[in-house]
Amino acid sequence: MVIKPRSDSPAGPLSAALSALLELSPQEEAAIRDLRLEPRDIAPGEVVADLNEPPPILAIKKGWLAAERSDSHGRRRIVEVHLPGDLAGLADLALSALPYRIYALSHATIYTCGRDQLEGLLSAAPRLGCAFAFLSSELQQLQYERACAARTGSALARLALFIRQTMNRLSRDPHHSDDQFHCPMTQEEIGAFIGISNVHVSRTIKALESEGCIERRKSFIQILDGEELDRLAGLTFAPPVRDLSWLPGETARRPADLS
Repeated sequence: MVIKPRSDSPAGPLSAALSALLELSPQEEAAIRDLRLEPRDIAPGEVVADLNEPPPILAIKKGWLAAERSDSHGRRRIVEVHLPGDLAGLADLALSALPYRIYALSHATIYTCGRDQLEGLLSAAPRLGCAFAFLSSELQQLQYERACAARTGSALARLALFIRQTMNRLSRDPHHSDDQFHCPMTQEEIGAFIGISNVHVSRTIKALESEGCIERRKSFIQILDGEELDRLAGLTFAPPVRDLSWLPGETARRPADLS
């Protein structure tokens, strides 16, 4: 089960992400509205936050973004992929400057909240800082799972986990009800994210298809055997459960599975 954002959120994807965790108070909703965030449409490949710039929070209404940097040998490394409903940049708030660039993998619509705006928001509604910390910790859990898959040295495990995590995250959208998704990433970009070559990505997708785990139709990926996909990804444990009991106030959403 995934906690889904409310469809009547007052100020776009930022409020939607927070209201999935908390019953926002009128004061909190007003503080978010007072940010006066405006939607920005971006094209594939467009950079929305560059290396060494002050880290913003990017609330994603639609589309996919990637955080990318080059290693010491000049090779591309995608360190994170952000999906609709995500608040990109939460993990970077402790830094004075971005250690990578964030660009669009597809046509996207985002809302940008700068640091000066964030200071005003948290002064007016300090409980939202706890919600930001919670969302950042969920992102860390995804990175932990990817690190475990990477340590196996298995391309099947890495790609299976990428597909499963992506499907789970996209399922937060109340309009996403099936077991398939459109992936705008090229094989090179997928490889740069999970740590294998683009040729190896192609072979591994075919291997997952031959195992009966998935079906690929152009840029659409459908999960056919979720249990086997989870086994290959190394997800042999029960899904973690959200625990919001430590958040201040009495209006936190009830616990629910993260998967």
